[in-house]
Amino acid sequence: MKTTNRPTYKFTVPPTRNVGSYSGTCSATYGETYQQNALSDYNSVRAHDGLAPLKRMPAGTVYHLPAPTYYVNRTGQGYRETVDEFTDLKEAKRCLTEYRISDPSGSYKLSSRPCKGWND
Repeated sequence: MKTTNRPTYKFTVPPTRNVGSYSGTCSATYGETYQQNALSDYNSVRAHDGLAPLKRMPAGTVYHLPAPTYYVNRTGQGYRETVDEFTDLKEAKRCLTEYRISDPSGSYKLSSRPCKGWND
């Protein structure tokens, strides 16, 4: 089964009369938008405080994507591995050049995904 990579958003709710400011993460799921997912999360916080659920997010709620992550992956000697991680594309390209110069026996590439086991 093929899975799709849905982006994870960070959201920030400003302080309201009943609840202080709140930050969380949300993502779209089957049958639910990322805004609906955020509202569900925020309503669970309100329920914890004994407050009624809202039908929409408070005014001033901000959604933003986290910075993209770039990975340097190396292939060679019969295996593949991720050797570095960056959030700045310019820095990632600079280090990619350094990896290629320092180890010509491997093949280095930039990727938006790490190799298996990188996040372990």
